[in-house]
Parts: sequence; structure tokens; C-alpha cells
Amino acid sequence: MKVTFLNLRYQRKNHMNKWLKYLWRTVLFVLSVIALYFIIALIFSFTPAPIDEISEEKNKEIYIQSNGTHLDIVLPIEQLDSTFTQQLNLPQNTKYVCFGWGNKEFFFNVPEWKDLTFGLAFRALFFRLESAMHVISYREKKESWLMVKVANSQQNRLNAFIQNSFVQKENNLLLCKKNQNGNNCFYDAEGRYSCVNTCNVWVNEALKEANVKTSIWSPFHWGVLHHLEN
Repeated sequence: MKVTFLNLRYQRKNHMNKWLKYLWRTVLFVLSVIALYFIIALIFSFTPAPIDEISEEKNKEIYIQSNGTHLDIVLPIEQLDSTFTQQLNLPQNTKYVCFGWGNKEFFFNVPEWKDLTFGLAFRALFFRLESAMHVISYREKKESWLMVKVANSQQNRLNAFIQNSFVQKENNLLLCKKNQNGNNCFYDAEGRYSCVNTCNVWVNEALKEANVKTSIWSPFHWGVLHHLEN
């Protein structure tokens, strides 16, 4: 009886040690993946993407808006296609239109970082989530915006990239949420949000498409701003 009891205790202890060993290995693996992600992001963020020489005059202005973590692209309304702005149904007296791509759940449920839950953060890291285009109307320019000079051809390529980021059905944009004033709207967007395809990656890809100096790949806002500010 005593031998059986000791054997049982030994088996339980051995089972617990194996479980702790697997848990520790899992934790190390996850931490290693996260560390590797940040190392790759750091390298690629500070590595400039190749761009072509622009012989045209850069007589257009676009703007980059940052809230400290998330970047948006802001364009004067007169530089947008009139058919596209009609689809957006912008309020009167709109002078600037702000475009941001990102995770639909983040947009709707995480107005501030304190509202971020572990479950949403985990899904954003390891899953591909639905995305949305966030459109904000402004009546005047903000001093905090970072101005970038571009040529006509760059402007056209940027506009096309932004328009193609919206899901369209029978030439209509799919509105999924808006405020009462209609100056803050969300539309279904192309693509899936993930840790390798973040809101800032979208801005970075838009700038690359427009042949604007930016990074190879940057999931964080500072990687894009580094190249624009230097």
C-alpha cells in the first residue's frame, strides 16, 4: 500500500514536471517569435525602399497624421476624384479628407489603449482579422500634420491606391458605421489585418506605390515617419 502511494506521488510529480517543461518551452517559443518580430521590424523600418527619380515638379501637398501609434493619410479634397468624393458623401465645407486603414475591432472597440483587451491583442497578433477604412472630414488643416510634397503622377498613384483599398459593390462603397454629423465614417476595406499587415503597413505601402521615400516594411508609425522627416 505504501509502495503504491509513493509510486502515485512520483507519477504525479513526474507528470507535473513534464507539464511545466512544455509550458516553459511554449513561453520561450512565443517570446522568441515576438523578439524576432521586433528585430525584423526594426531592420526593415530603417531600411529605405527603392524609389525612382521624379523629374516632375512636386507641386502637390499631402499630409500624414499620427496619434502616436496609428498613421493616416490626409488629402485636400480638390486633389481627389469628384466621383469618389460623391461616393463618400462628405459633409459640406470639407477641405481635407483623412484616410486610415485598420482592424475593424480596433476602430470600433478600442478608442484608447486602455480599452485594449488581451483577447483582441492576441487575435491581432496571431490571426487575420477584418479591416475597415476610416474616413474623417476636416474643414481646416492641422498644424500637427506632416506635409509631404508630391508630383501629379505620384498624387494619381496614391489616389488609386486609396480608392482600391475600399470594398466596392456595384460601384458603391460599403458603409459600416458613421457618426451623426457624417464626418467620421467607416467602410468595409480590402485586405485582412494582422501583425504583418498593420494600419501603418498600409500607409507605408501607399507611399511606396506613390514613389515617396519610406521604409521597406514598417508595422509601427515611427518607421514611416523616420524616412519622411529625414
